[in-house]
Amino acid sequence: MSQGPRYPPDLIFIPQESRGQTIAGLPMSTRLAHLLEDKDIRLFGQLHGPPFSALTPRRNGDLKTVQEIRKLVQMVQRGRAPINAASAQNMYAFRADAGMLGSR
Repeated sequence: MSQGPRYPPDLIFIPQESRGQTIAGLPMSTRLAHLLEDKDIRLFGQLHGPPFSALTPRRNGDLKTVQEIRKLVQMVQRGRAPINAASAQNMYAFRADAGMLGSR
């Protein structure tokens, strides 16, 4: 019995078809919302690639924030993340060079 594709547990993998989807409007803690805003991350594709710990401000990471990011990413990987109206308009091909963390 197949459970779907397996993704590296330490790296953030966002399926290609979800990379243009906006994150805004999804349920998340204030802490995570501020973290994403500080890093100017608006699309799921901007999360793709680095380890989960790269998103957290502390060297060892904030366990709650990392767990919350993992849950959001798992929802997207399983195709369960809700698509809002803004996301539907942003389903264009996501440029790989724009998806790097910290780039603006």
